[in-house]
Amino acid sequence: PTTSTLFVWSDDSSKILLYNDPFIYCDLENGKIIELNPNSKDEELVSAAFLKGGKKIFYTSVVGEDLLARVYDCTTGERTTTATFPSGYNKALERVPCIALSQSEALCYVYSETGSTSFYRVDTATGKTEKVLGLVTYAGYSPDGRYIAYYTESNYRIIYLFDITV
Repeated sequence: PTTSTLFVWSDDSSKILLYNDPFIYCDLENGKIIELNPNSKDEELVSAAFLKGGKKIFYTSVVGEDLLARVYDCTTGERTTTATFPSGYNKALERVPCIALSQSEALCYVYSETGSTSFYRVDTATGKTEKVLGLVTYAGYSPDGRYIAYYTESNYRIIYLFDITV
């Protein structure tokens, strides 16, 4: 929930990520600046969030038609792919960022091959994914990260609230 158009902050405000391609990671405590580049030129960065504690970044990227859920360890520089979604990726949908739920869980927004959109909870330690909300057209998070406000394509005049913590 600590996201603006261009920046993502860690929960303790000690780290910041410039939301660009490549992402630029900056540790404000020691001045360390790192470009978080994709693993290959065929990979496109989409969205990111610091996991709780600010030691790891959860991010999504696209390779071909797949949306990858990945983790970057800010201490070791190691990258891990935690989940792959065959997405038929739609660039217009990258406006919904990832959100961290804990030190090992995050939510990401997935555009499927069938044209539907959903939020998935990703356990970054085990790779387990769980669809928590589907058929979303556009969404935003509450400042405390507890709720997703969204509407559906079938009725954009009704705003729904989804409690992430349940």
